[in-house]
Amino acid sequence: MIIKGLILSSFGKFKGKKLVLDEGLNVVYGENEAGKTTIHKFIEGMFFGFFKPYSKRRTYTEEYNKYFPMDQNEYYGILKYKYNEKTYRIERNFTKENSDLKVFDDETGEDLTHMFEYDSVSRLHNPASIHMNLNRIVFKNTISVGQLDSKTDKELVKEVKDSLINLGGSLDEDISVKKVLEKLEKQINDIGTEKRVKTSPYGKIADEIAILENEKRSALLTLNEIDKFLDELSIIKIDMESNINKKNELKEELKKLGREERYRNYIDIKKLLQEIDELERETSLLSKYNEISTEDYTEIIKLNSSIESLKERRESLVNKERALQKEINLLNGRFGELSEKAIDNNIKLDLYTYEEIERELKDLKENNKTTDLTNYKEELKCVEIEKKKLKGLKIASLVILVAVLALGIINWKISMIGILFILLTIYCFKKEKELDLKAANTNRCIMDIETKEKEVNTRIENAESEMTSILRKYNTSSKIDLKMKIDEYDNDYELRYKYNEVKKQKEELKVEIAEINDIYEGTEENRDYILGKNKLKDIQEFKDALEKRNEYKNLITILDSKMLILKNMKENKDINELEKEFRNFDIEETSINKITLREKEDINKEISILEEDIEEKKDKSARLEEKIKNLQQSARNILYIEEDINKKENEKQKYEEELTALNLAKDTINKVSVNIQRDFSPKLNNIVSNILSSITNDKYKDVKIDENLNIKVVDTNDKLVSIENLSGGTIEQIYLSIRLGINDVINGDEKLPLILDDSFIQYDETRLTNILNFLYRESQTRQIIIFTCQKREKEVIDRLKIKHSFIEI
Repeated sequence: MIIKGLILSSFGKFKGKKLVLDEGLNVVYGENEAGKTTIHKFIEGMFFGFFKPYSKRRTYTEEYNKYFPMDQNEYYGILKYKYNEKTYRIERNFTKENSDLKVFDDETGEDLTHMFEYDSVSRLHNPASIHMNLNRIVFKNTISVGQLDSKTDKELVKEVKDSLINLGGSLDEDISVKKVLEKLEKQINDIGTEKRVKTSPYGKIADEIAILENEKRSALLTLNEIDKFLDELSIIKIDMESNINKKNELKEELKKLGREERYRNYIDIKKLLQEIDELERETSLLSKYNEISTEDYTEIIKLNSSIESLKERRESLVNKERALQKEINLLNGRFGELSEKAIDNNIKLDLYTYEEIERELKDLKENNKTTDLTNYKEELKCVEIEKKKLKGLKIASLVILVAVLALGIINWKISMIGILFILLTIYCFKKEKELDLKAANTNRCIMDIETKEKEVNTRIENAESEMTSILRKYNTSSKIDLKMKIDEYDNDYELRYKYNEVKKQKEELKVEIAEINDIYEGTEENRDYILGKNKLKDIQEFKDALEKRNEYKNLITILDSKMLILKNMKENKDINELEKEFRNFDIEETSINKITLREKEDINKEISILEEDIEEKKDKSARLEEKIKNLQQSARNILYIEEDINKKENEKQKYEEELTALNLAKDTINKVSVNIQRDFSPKLNNIVSNILSSITNDKYKDVKIDENLNIKVVDTNDKLVSIENLSGGTIEQIYLSIRLGINDVINGDEKLPLILDDSFIQYDETRLTNILNFLYRESQTRQIIIFTCQKREKEVIDRLKIKHSFIEI
């Protein structure tokens, strides 16, 4: 088998990374953290996924999360390998949500997935199941050597034994001797012994059988007690049955006595039925009046009363209308003369206007302020005179002041007199301002009065003109003439008003008469509708129908009462049944007279005594039955107990047979295991010794490995030395030899690729040269893939001129 190529589409730190590998020796170089271990884990993951081994459900290892691409939704890769000249292509989706695996023929594209074993736990096919014939544990501990991890895992012992059994006995490779023995021992322990009552099925069965035997003895005692109670119960039931028969005989006597009573009742029922038939006939004749409505009768009475009232009202209004028409005819003659006089209806309003203007004119004349105007003019003249006097005083004062000031230059005492004239001059100026202000106010008042007088005069002229116009309108010369005109108009207006009022009253009467006629007709229609609805002609017939309706109701009440009596008398029996019962009944021929010699009360009393005794026995019987029931419930049926004992005895026998078979199988497998160890241990020791001799330059030629993989070597002095006493480099060489040896034992001639990840860190130059020489020889028959972070492997290989493929990440 040869791994040809890797495509890390999305895995760990790689995205679309491709590697091509050759058939022989391949050296993959990369510095620390370059991703060598990631590529190593990719190969492992492509074949086995990242599922925990020996798990009953799909569970992922920590490596799943460790190599999940950062910031990527995909977790995917492709691996191509060659087997027997045919190239296979494995495509795996690692994501939990879309976990999938496909295997194709790389040349034709044919899907070959179905050829590989299906794993029900991971729910995927296993691409390593056919051509590798390894599981993940053996892969990691043989052909795949991880970084600083040359030593085998603890699980390796179990995996090696599985493979050795497969080689020696042609058994299924999933069989594990240790696992089978452990399982057999577990099954033996699970079955247990009689002493382990609580922790083993066998002990429990033995204990349950003992318990059932005790239950059987207790059930037998209970059955004896039940038989005793059953005998007592039988005696009570016989007595109770006798009393029940006596009670039934007495009740039969009462039944016969009651038959005569029912016959009398039958006669009464027949008589009552005849009365009911007569009542039903009478009510049938009167039933047509049942629908007559008392509410309609009340309503029609009201309507008839309204019609009479409306008649009287209408006649009264017609008479009033005739009287008003006569009055209108009388006024018509006089109204013809009035119509020739055209009198303005606004004359009174004009008189009122005339008088208002007259009053206004009087007020205007009385309030005329001519006197005030004269006074203001006189006052203005006085102010002007005073101003002239003040002006002369002011000029004289100024002249004197100038003279005094001039003399004051000569004599300052004279200048003191000038102060008086200064004050006088200031007074004159101030007084002059006051007089100017007073003159201005007076002029303003004079102008206002003159303006108002002008307005008053204008209004007086207008008012006089309006008054003259009103008088001319009615061809009068004074207010007295105008009032005389109004008196004439008032007399005519009164006559006109009366005529119009009478005419208006007549029209209102006509409207009211028309409304009353409408109401009258509507009321008659309602009355006729109600009579028609009840199929009657007039109110008297309605009244008679109501009386018959009341008669019908009374008869129905009587009929219902008799029907109720009949129902009670029939005692839920049909009349036909009663007639059938008493068809040939002759009261004289029955033995009722003999039966009635006994008092009915005595019979009932005796029945009551018997019933009390029966109830007492029933209670006693029920208590006994309850006891029997409780005893039956407290103890199972003896047949069921014996059946359970037999069943448990069979189970116990089955466990004993299983224990015999399991112990036999255990002894047999132990013997087979010893034989396998004897047959294959020498072969493994021989292969490992040859490999170790080759890589140590014959320093260690003989290796001894026992069944638990405890390792010892024979040194140059032919002494057995435990590997714990050897150097680290030598231990690494030994474990590598064991891995290769186990792989050869397991797979025989099938040469699988050997993958080494920084496995030679503890090797010195000599050991490294020896191991690389050995690996080169191995590469002639199998593919070797070396991952390294050091260039010395490359340097040694080049120095040895070994053919190889060098890949730098």
